[in-house]
Amino acid sequence: MKRFLFAAIVAVMAVSCYDDTDLQKQIETNRQSIIDLKEYLDGQPEVVLPKLKIDGGYLKVSYDGGAAWEEVGEVSSASRECLVESVVLEEDSLILVLSDGRSFNIPLSGAQQPQGGVRSYYLDEIAKTKASLYKLMNEPCLVFPMIADIHYKASKDCPDLIDITVDNMVALSKDIRFDFIACLGDIVEGDRTQAETESLVDHLYDQFMRIDAPYYPAIGNHDENWEHGAFSHQQLHRIYMRNTFDVMFDQTSMCGTNFYKDFYGLGVRCIFLNSINGGTFGFSEATCGWFEEALDTSFDVYVFSHVSPVRAHQHDYWYHLNDERIQAAIKAAPNFKMFFNGHSHFDCEFTAPFNDTPGRTHNPFLAYSLTCNKFVNNTQGKNWPAHAVQPFRELGTVTEDAFDIVVIRPKSGKVNTVRFGAGMDREFDLTTGQSMGESAAANFPDEMTITLDFSAGWPFEEECAVNEEQRAGGEFYRYLYDYTRKDGVAGIIDMRFGIQRSSAKKTDTNVINYSFADGCLSFGDTVGMGDTYGMIHIPGIAGRYVTSVEITHDKKAAFTIADGERFVYDASPNASSSSSAGPTVFKLPYVKGEKTVPAGLGASYNIRMRTSGVRISKIKVIYSTIESE
Repeated sequence: MKRFLFAAIVAVMAVSCYDDTDLQKQIETNRQSIIDLKEYLDGQPEVVLPKLKIDGGYLKVSYDGGAAWEEVGEVSSASRECLVESVVLEEDSLILVLSDGRSFNIPLSGAQQPQGGVRSYYLDEIAKTKASLYKLMNEPCLVFPMIADIHYKASKDCPDLIDITVDNMVALSKDIRFDFIACLGDIVEGDRTQAETESLVDHLYDQFMRIDAPYYPAIGNHDENWEHGAFSHQQLHRIYMRNTFDVMFDQTSMCGTNFYKDFYGLGVRCIFLNSINGGTFGFSEATCGWFEEALDTSFDVYVFSHVSPVRAHQHDYWYHLNDERIQAAIKAAPNFKMFFNGHSHFDCEFTAPFNDTPGRTHNPFLAYSLTCNKFVNNTQGKNWPAHAVQPFRELGTVTEDAFDIVVIRPKSGKVNTVRFGAGMDREFDLTTGQSMGESAAANFPDEMTITLDFSAGWPFEEECAVNEEQRAGGEFYRYLYDYTRKDGVAGIIDMRFGIQRSSAKKTDTNVINYSFADGCLSFGDTVGMGDTYGMIHIPGIAGRYVTSVEITHDKKAAFTIADGERFVYDASPNASSSSSAGPTVFKLPYVKGEKTVPAGLGASYNIRMRTSGVRISKIKVIYSTIESE
């Protein structure tokens, strides 16, 4: 028992915000015992241990995950010998003995309550989230967790994240009464047999039943299980609506996969739509007709769906069946307030009126897209809205998890989303249709500079696997950009730079080879280049323009630049086909003749190199809130 408790308390200290080098030394000294017992300790300590730290010569204890600290007694903080000697459990107390001879009695009762299987590094986040919710719940309101795109078992890095998420929701629900749980679809990956998928859903629903609230899902495209035996509408209702209580289901051919719930005391109606129909994205005729009737109410209306009916709100910019009819129904509904959706795996708010990236559809209503619960980083596609952000996730930290607690406050005319884990809180004004808080991109510095200095070594973290958004003819590399937000908080952006070939002819087999040697990224010779280019992909940053790209190279080289696949221009407005030996500077947006190329917030670019044998020693990219002149 002594060895167990000793390792347990050191493990708790290891994930705490400790302030003393002596404590750090103690942790390092006992790291091996922590590793040996980690499997045994995770989620099943016999007691819930308080957090400890040494601060200013005092040993302090916290029973609420670090929100409040109490002094236990003085320690010899100036001495490097102030280490934990032993920990003994005696009834309801821990007896902590330090190597300087001091002994402390730390009660295990009081404010501390068992948190089930909650991991210790979430205790601070639980306390912070509760505090945020208490401030908002000062009037009659609707409060519910909202989660999107679980994709159970699909993440190779954290396949069972949803079990951790439910533990965190259960801990929150001990003090916060939830009206329901909203899931915005894609609870599973849909790549298994029907029996296997049902088994996964059974486990997930057993988990959600631990939260004292009904479960309201919107059917996602993966939930249909279209890869290996698609479910019928009847099966979807049976499998996914088993914990959906006290609602009005549709009685159409959609077989109860659409429904709404009225909250009479608040005058609120929440409508959940099935945006998938037999493997087809969009809204069936039956769904549209039922939705138009459901909108006929004097209650305030909030709509939940997996996909959005607005192309500019989506990661892929696709048209979905009956998008216009759903939009028209919403515009005609005087009591419509807000639309919530998942699917795109990003955080993004769409206020009304709102003009997004040039050339896209005008935003017709207030809407909010929620990032995925699935543990994944940097899946950004070229068609993402300009200010969309996928929060960076890190295993073993609070950013491992990601879901919202939504607070609808009819009296104040506000909707708040309180983020648990990776991401940020938001506030929406239902009267004006505007976001009251800063978007994630607004907290980025006004100017951000990334320098890939090949002369100092290979600048990338690792090679990234090619996915459907990337060309199979090249490699993408991960670059972690550290920055300081405007509010002083440290941030990190996980970006992908690409080095690849691009051919205008699908049958073109010419490849410009590249290598890294002698502090240079080198593009090799090739025969008959024709329409084949060497290409460097420069990723965009949400809410920022790429204002310049500077490439330092060793010989005269012909460079052009492409905004996605739409525009290709010379390196600068007055550049000849062969610019001088580096550096070559691209100023964006370009002007060629009388035509201005729209840069676009968050846009990425492809730098195309049409000269063989070029050696690049440095690439400097500047991102800014202001377009270059």
